[in-house]
Amino acid sequence: MNLKDDKYYSMDQFDRTLKINFLIAFVCLILFSSIQLFDLRINVDGFIAINSRGNIADEKVWSFITLMGDTGILWPMLLIFSITSMKTIYAVLAAVPMGGFLSVLLKKLFDSPRPSGLLESVDIHVIGPVLTTHSYPSGHTITIFAAISAIVLSYSIQAKLLGSIFKIGLFIFATVVGISRIMVGAHWPLDCLAGACVGWISGVTGIYLSRKYLLKIANQNINFVAVALLWVLSIWNFYREFDYALSNLAAIVSFLISSTMLLFYIFKQKKLITSFFP
Repeated sequence: MNLKDDKYYSMDQFDRTLKINFLIAFVCLILFSSIQLFDLRINVDGFIAINSRGNIADEKVWSFITLMGDTGILWPMLLIFSITSMKTIYAVLAAVPMGGFLSVLLKKLFDSPRPSGLLESVDIHVIGPVLTTHSYPSGHTITIFAAISAIVLSYSIQAKLLGSIFKIGLFIFATVVGISRIMVGAHWPLDCLAGACVGWISGVTGIYLSRKYLLKIANQNINFVAVALLWVLSIWNFYREFDYALSNLAAIVSFLISSTMLLFYIFKQKKLITSFFP
């Protein structure tokens, strides 16, 4: 499998692709925000229809899936891309400021109640913590779609069919994580749709910022620091308190993947240690 970065496009084509993705995500965000303001019934009906079908999978399964949208769990696992594409790692990291800013801004502007804060307990199936405020948009959905969009738009597999399957698979995975936020009773459908848009905007912005700033100063040592910090984040998970089942398993999976990739990265960079200790 031949892997490469964004060289499969000319720079003009690549920039045009980023702009189109940004524009589509922004327009969709405006649309969902308008519906959020004027038509609560769509949210309620959609939530009940989806949340009531949570029994298609065990509660522990939904808990594990929803944890894949947690930054501390997800980000270290992205070290899978550290060996073949540090550009992708930087794009994901650079997506954080925009994602965080839009998340805080929209949560404060809308100040929407969560399903548990609006519906009677008989109407809602809650898994994990009972949350009541700052619903719009979904932070977990922002996180997963920011990562997925940065990967999909900046990472290429030369075999076109395999690359298409890979990217479609990532998008389906991100969508399931978003749906899990409804299944656990934490968010409305519009929260997740808006979160996907914010995440996509953040991923596109991350690619732009990483190309404009981070990649210009990146070198072997800085790459190693970025990889090491993501690995440390996986250790931090063991000291956090989660309110979801299988949180320990999610933390272990994140740690094992990131640790394995850290070892592979060090092995690949044979001169890495001597560059720190000449």
